[in-house]
This record gives sequence, C-alpha cells and structure tokens, in this order.
Amino acid sequence: MKYPPKISIVTPSFNQARFLEQTIRSVVNQSYPNLEYIIMDGGSTDGCVNIIKKYSHRLTHWESNKDNGQADAVYRGFEKATGEILCWINSDDFLLKGALTHVAEMFRRFPETQWLIGGCVIVRESGKPITKFFGYSATFESLLCAGMQFYQMSCFWRRETFFRVGGFDRSLQFCFDYDMFLR
Repeated sequence: MKYPPKISIVTPSFNQARFLEQTIRSVVNQSYPNLEYIIMDGGSTDGCVNIIKKYSHRLTHWESNKDNGQADAVYRGFEKATGEILCWINSDDFLLKGALTHVAEMFRRFPETQWLIGGCVIVRESGKPITKFFGYSATFESLLCAGMQFYQMSCFWRRETFFRVGGFDRSLQFCFDYDMFLR
C-alpha cells in the first residue's frame, strides 16, 4: 500500500440540510493529502443541494438523484470511489480533527488489517457529548453473539475487502452494515 493511502469517504444524504454542512466541513478540513470525497444525495428538497454546491470544488463527485435508500446510495458511491480505504459517514455525523491521518497510520502500521473499528463520541444536536466509545477488536463470534457493539461512522475497511464480501445487500433498509460485517 502506498503511503499515504487514498481514503474514499461517501456521505449519503436526504433532507439533512441542518447537519450537512458540519459533516462536509469535518471531512474536507481534515488536511489529509490523499482524500476522495463523494456525496450521494437522494434528491433533497430542503437546501442540501445548495450546501453541496458551496463545497463542490472540494468534492470528487456529487449527485442529487432519487435512490433506493441509504445502502444503495453508499454502494453506488463506493463503486465510483478509487481509494484503497473506504468509509461512509452519514449526513448527520462528523469526523474529529486528525481522524484520517490516524486511520492511515493504523493501516500502515498493521498492513494485515482489513477492517478498522475506531472510537467515536456520540453528541446531542447541540454538540454536547452524550457518550464516548472506544474501538475494540471484533470477531465473527463477538458480532454474532453480542451484535454490532460499535458505530459504523468510525469504521474503515479496505476496498478489496468490501467488494470481496459482496458489499452491502442493497435490498436492506436497516442493518445492511451489520450484515456486511458478518460476512
């Protein structure tokens, strides 16, 4: 893997204008030198497109079209992505400063890693922290027995791993990430 690896981030969005700008800024202001950022908007009518256009010069790709739900939007974004490392953050999530540099360093230091679970802070809409979660090593058994005891927005995986396991089941509206992680 070339260092720093290209990290591709996809943000699905649908009528999330009140959160979207914070999400976009948290990604484009990472100061990470090899970032690909894709926004897949589902045809929002609440001002999302104007926000996306404001940052279009910092995006690799964006579109605003009806889709078949979140799993479909993210999957189509990943099909457009060219990065070695993939993740998606929803339009009401945000990355902490320096997150991508840290992710790249973990993949560099542990080249056998296929999937990285990071920590995150869950916050109220006001920005006040509710709880902190610290990443851990998940196994198939822990996923099967305890469920998905981590947060998708802090997960990163290798592109080839995502497509090798078949990506998301786009017919699922919920738990499509958990289904993929089990595979």
